[in-house]
Amino acid sequence: MKSGFGKVRINVIKKIKLTGIENNRISEGVLDPLYARSIVIEDKNKNIIIFLSLDLLFVGKKLSKVIKEEIFKKYKTHSSNILIKATHTHSAPKTCEQFIDGIDIENKFFKYVEKSSISAVNKAIKNKKKCKIELYDIPNFPAVNRRLIVPKILRLYPGYYKKKCINRPNRKRVSDTSCRAIKFCLSDNSYFWLLNATAHCTVYNGNKISSDYPGYIEKYLLKLSPKNNCKGLLFLQGWAGDQNCDVTKKVKLRKNPISFLEKFFIKELFNRSSSQSNLNEIGKSIAEKILRSHKVKNLIINKIVTKHIKINLPLENKMSVSLSIKYFNFGEIKFYIINGEPLSNYRELLLNALQETSKYNIFTVGYSDHPIGYIPDKQALKEGGYETDRSLKFFGLRSRFSKEIEYNILKCFKNIENKI
Repeated sequence: MKSGFGKVRINVIKKIKLTGIENNRISEGVLDPLYARSIVIEDKNKNIIIFLSLDLLFVGKKLSKVIKEEIFKKYKTHSSNILIKATHTHSAPKTCEQFIDGIDIENKFFKYVEKSSISAVNKAIKNKKKCKIELYDIPNFPAVNRRLIVPKILRLYPGYYKKKCINRPNRKRVSDTSCRAIKFCLSDNSYFWLLNATAHCTVYNGNKISSDYPGYIEKYLLKLSPKNNCKGLLFLQGWAGDQNCDVTKKVKLRKNPISFLEKFFIKELFNRSSSQSNLNEIGKSIAEKILRSHKVKNLIINKIVTKHIKINLPLENKMSVSLSIKYFNFGEIKFYIINGEPLSNYRELLLNALQETSKYNIFTVGYSDHPIGYIPDKQALKEGGYETDRSLKFFGLRSRFSKEIEYNILKCFKNIENKI
């Protein structure tokens, strides 16, 4: 078995709009660089899987198509064997035409991303070497649920009026703090990581270009790894529709009387910052967890099996949206990949449906190709909030999802497993 790693910096234009938080942010420079990172895996039969991770909010249909066509032209690797996904940083320029936020796509930046993506894949294929693979379980990833039900008394006040659910830390709800990693140990004694965890990249909220916390995990892995033989890390953002990084602060009392109610009922806020301090702290903390983590087992990939299925998810207005599900089976480990923002509970629902007890064997990945929007579960649809209602306009949806979507998605997952 062989694998390779490639990493290429994405050039950015000065004074370009940033997408993800507000549509009036214009870049004032680069806090930390954006990258295209690729991992290539080749099994004994010379079947190839290509992972391509981009420091973007979303990828987009056009960009994904152009990159896949170029890869096929050069290497004859079919799109079913290619995963292109975004880390979901909220501090990068826009490439995704499906995300309707009033920001135009700058063609020059689009071309930079396309060029860097192909170069990263080229590097990964060129750097392929025989390797050994190790699976790691990393406990207590710093993620916390962000869907807090608004107390009825607060719904009478401005800012909370008629809102049922808000973006605040909710420690009463179970959060997905699981994290799994694959370490690729090459024949030249170098190595690199593939990491899968679940938390929105919204630690940074300033007006500079930033990869957010995934870039800082890699920064400290490179810095703290012995012998300087770590090549880097490719981050696979999980099903993070309702989770943020656990970087919070207490609600402070102010002269406004509503702050007393907020301190009693809300308690915490997410501590977003325009400085690097939080990013360095969270990046170093996660990197140290990875380096201290428990190796579960050595892996052998004899055969790679891939599936690509599309299903229609019903909306309440009787229309439907097409969901793309990719499935990679490496034998002992499996990847479930969705082109949207599934809420974190879907991972637990998947594990239960598969009767899977070894949670570190299942990699759940979101934000691939072009996004269809947030993918809520039945509980979220019952509660309402940004993910179920207020976000619809950004994805061109005229109606919220039907509660049947949870059943449809889980049924599809089961059918995939049964056919393998």
